[in-house]
Amino acid sequence: MEYECTGDDKDTTVKIIGELTFEDHGPWRQMFELILAGHPDKITLDLQDLIAFDSAALGLILIFQAKAVLEKTEFIIIHPETGYLKYALACTDITCLSGTDCGIKPCPKESASATTP
Repeated sequence: MEYECTGDDKDTTVKIIGELTFEDHGPWRQMFELILAGHPDKITLDLQDLIAFDSAALGLILIFQAKAVLEKTEFIIIHPETGYLKYALACTDITCLSGTDCGIKPCPKESASATTP
């Protein structure tokens, strides 16, 4: 995982680049604790350059969001525009974290009228 932080203590953007996996939990935790120590009003997590993630990464994102909410910090996620990551985020309801409509349609559900063999 690589990341870039821009902005100031009140409005911080974190751009995640490359892969986010379980192996990144140490650096990830250090990063978000450092950011939250500045008591920002708003954190934007930019995932547009995220090329791969595992299930642990979803947990890392959720923990960051939960800690931000506890600090009364607005937390916004910028999602990938295309690809399986966009779909996977929609299927995990992680799209709801921003509190705004990011334009990602929910994961397709099986029809109630579908029959199984």
